[in-house]
Amino acid sequence: MNFFKCPSCGSTSSVKIDNKYSCKYCKTVGDIENQKEKKNNKYLYISITTIILLSSFSLYFFTEKSTTKKNIIHKEIFTSYSTHINSESEEDIRNLYPSTLSVEKREEREHFFTSFQSKKEYQSKFNNKYYDKIYKYPAYVELDRYGNRRVIEIPYEPKFYWNVTSGRLLKYFKKRHIQQTMNGKKLLTMSIIQKSGINLYTGTWISSEAFEREAKKLKKLGIYPPKVKFKN
Repeated sequence: MNFFKCPSCGSTSSVKIDNKYSCKYCKTVGDIENQKEKKNNKYLYISITTIILLSSFSLYFFTEKSTTKKNIIHKEIFTSYSTHINSESEEDIRNLYPSTLSVEKREEREHFFTSFQSKKEYQSKFNNKYYDKIYKYPAYVELDRYGNRRVIEIPYEPKFYWNVTSGRLLKYFKKRHIQQTMNGKKLLTMSIIQKSGINLYTGTWISSEAFEREAKKLKKLGIYPPKVKFKN
């Protein structure tokens, strides 16, 4: 019989595992300690896993909420923008057609256009009474997508009343049109340019009695009066 004495506790009780003797008491205690450690590790693992899951859920919820909020904001902006565009594209747009320009007269017409000028340069002509000095009026005005203007200037003898506006949103253009119509003028020409997704309107009104005469001058250049029927 092999004598066994535990070097740790001095116990002589032993068990044989894998051809090796181990203290029965220490082994039992060791098993209990190992079980406690495994149990504690299990709880620690569960706690860590729970924390990770909660953190992941919180991050997902925050991200989802933030994304949803952004989508709502974008949707509101888009809806607002769409409503603005749609409000311009219903009855008013259906009854509003700009001046048509014939292709056949394009080259001939180009000779009558001034060069493009900035908004500031264009407005300075009115401040300096440029048209009063040259006895002409801006019969047709075009904008490019940068906001510059070019004009076809026609002599206005015998003189008559005229008014022009350029680069206006539809609601302001409509308001001007109603005012000018009530003052006895008719819309001789009109052009539309889209800038940054918004339509900008430009027009020239003249005294009703001079309308047919001036329209004939422009028709020779291939420019035909617009068709406008706003609802007041």
